[in-house]
Parts: sequence; C-alpha cells; structure tokens
Amino acid sequence: MNDYISGIRTGDLPLTKPCSRPLDQHPPRAGREWHELRKPLDKLITKKMVESNINVFHKKALKMCHMINKHAETGIEFVLRGYIVNYTIEVLCVTSFGCDINLNETDGIKLKEALESKEIKLCSLCNLENREESVFHFIAVCPILREFRSIYFKKDCLNELEFMDYLNGKCWKSLVNYCKAAWAYRYELLLQARLRNRTLLEGFDTSAVTLHYILFLLAMFPEHQEAVYQEQIDIFGDSPEVEPTWEQLSKMEYLTRVLKEVMRIYCPIGIFRKPTNDIDLGDYKLPKGSTLFIMFYSLHRDPRLWSHPNEFHPDHFLPEECARRPKGSYLPFSWGPRSCPGSVYAMASLKIAVSTAIRRYKFETGVKFEELEYKYGFLLEPKQEYLVRITNRAPLP
Repeated sequence: MNDYISGIRTGDLPLTKPCSRPLDQHPPRAGREWHELRKPLDKLITKKMVESNINVFHKKALKMCHMINKHAETGIEFVLRGYIVNYTIEVLCVTSFGCDINLNETDGIKLKEALESKEIKLCSLCNLENREESVFHFIAVCPILREFRSIYFKKDCLNELEFMDYLNGKCWKSLVNYCKAAWAYRYELLLQARLRNRTLLEGFDTSAVTLHYILFLLAMFPEHQEAVYQEQIDIFGDSPEVEPTWEQLSKMEYLTRVLKEVMRIYCPIGIFRKPTNDIDLGDYKLPKGSTLFIMFYSLHRDPRLWSHPNEFHPDHFLPEECARRPKGSYLPFSWGPRSCPGSVYAMASLKIAVSTAIRRYKFETGVKFEELEYKYGFLLEPKQEYLVRITNRAPLP
C-alpha cells in the first residue's frame, strides 16, 4: 500500500480536498473558493509575522515555567499537559487574535478535559452547529469563548462582487480582520462555527499535544535531553532568561531533529483527497470523484524509509539521512497547496517553549517508551496521563 501512497504523494496528480470531511484543514472549503480564501492567510502567517512575535512566545514560555516551578520545589510528580495547553492557547490568542487572556493555572487543565470529551470530538468531526454551542458553553475558559463570540458574530456587509478584490488586495495585520472580512462573504452560521472551531482546535490543540510529547520524550531519554540542553547553553550561555532571536532559532540543529522526530511518530493520522480525474496506479485505478484517505501514520513508519520506524530516533533527520529518502516521505504538516499554513509558526513556538523550559528544568519520568499506550484524536495521543518530575537547573529571578 505504501507504494501507492508514494505514487499519489510524489506525482503531479489531479487531487482536491473533499468539501466536508472530518480532517479538513482551515478554511473548510474546496475548489476556487478555497484558493481565494487561502491567499490572504498565507500573507498573514509569514516569517516576518512569526519573528515579530518571538517575544510573545518567550514571555508565555517563561510564564509556563513559573507556573510549574512549585513542582520543582516539592519534587512531586505531576501532569504537564494542562500547563502546556495554557501556553499554546495564550500564544494563539495574543499573536492571532490580539487579546491576552492571561489564563490561570487550572484553566488549561479544564480546557484539556473538555476537549477530550466524546461529545466535543464528535462535534469537531461532524461540524454540528446545534451541538457545538452547547458543548463550548461548558468549556471553563469563558474569556476565550466571549472573545471569539464578540469577534465572529460581527459582520462587515460587503458587496459579494467586491469581496475577492478587497480580500486579496489588503495586507492583513490581524487574523481577526481577515476572518471578519471572510464572514462578510460567507456569513452563514455553520461556516462561522466551522472556522471558529478550527481556529481554536487546530491553532493550539495539536501544538499542545506535540509540545507535551517533546518534553515527555526528552524526560524518557536523558541522553537526548542533555544534548538539547548543551546545545542551548552553547547558543545562549548560562542565563535561562535570554530571549531567542530568529538567527538563534536556526542554530538549534539538535532540537530541530528532536522536534521533527516527535512529529514523525505523533503525526496527524491522515488526510482525505478527491481525484478530479481518473488516476492509474498500475494495479489499482482511482476513479474521478472517489474519496482517498492518505495515511501519514503508515508513511512515517515505513521501514523502507526509516531505519528505526517504531523508535524515538532523532538521527532520522541528520542531513545524510534526509538526503537518501525520496521527497514526500515526511509530511507532518500535510503537503501541496493545502498544507498547514502555520508550519513556520508552529516550529518557532515549539522551539522557544522547549528551549526556555529545558534551560530552566531537568525533566524526568519513570515511564518507558515501549510502555506508552495511545488513543486516536486529531493526533495520536496518550491513552492516560503520564507523570513527570522536574528539578531546577537555574533559579527563578
């Protein structure tokens, strides 16, 4: 099957995304309409935008470190995930929506629990507006919901014929303004619910899961944690308070390999695509209009592509290892024109969070990699809460 996946992913094949599928990316539209809506979003989430928000990433990472410091003082094991949710959602709200919601310690834990409920998963996959509002009502982070409601239910009434010129002719400074303009063109309540839901879930939940895995696996593998730590010391010196620059982020070669390996193992399960013409794969023919599910999970564990497919092995991303693999072997952010628009944003926020935390604390756990059990979510997620322990490397100021 991987041979056929390879043929699809590397060929110049006539594929588009089904308009209404569970794993749609943002915005959830197909064809020309999607392409027109995507253009301004690509202009918004740029290297320049990410670089201008490095101070936000660092400030929120320091806040996360302050919140978990009590566990370093007691030496008691704790669940890290809720604190990470706080970091990712605060960063999202400041950088993309211009509001600093300043969550308290318990908000991230409550939000994580709400997102894990079966009902919220069902609503996220099925896009059922009549359930979505009732589900989000019980999410404990009320300031977030109020901000989203105040943003998304205000519509600027533009003439539909003028909309595309208006949307593509502006350089958007805020995702809020972009979304408000998009609502003027497609202001149905269901569309609002879809984009609101995806902005919230895809903007922070996948980043939270990934960041949790990075720190948790570094706790499992102290040799890799020490290598990451030494790299950070070489770049920043002894002070954990130093804010990274864009150039310093590019020097984090070992940390980059760790991040990429985590995203190889814990990637999105797959994506849906629809052929716009018949596709001949030799033994199989894919008829026009059929629905394909391209499984990244299998691709990222193909032993013909990865020397240690079921292990945590950051050396998979050494330059010589990358050079021997065919293009399209690694797709953590999907691929093609419908890939995730926030890949640069995600990598920067993850690097800064890990760099800040690892310069401050040493992470430990008694859990072994082979003991982990998983469940399916937006990503492959831990089946249960695993505990970590932290000790101070450097005192808080």
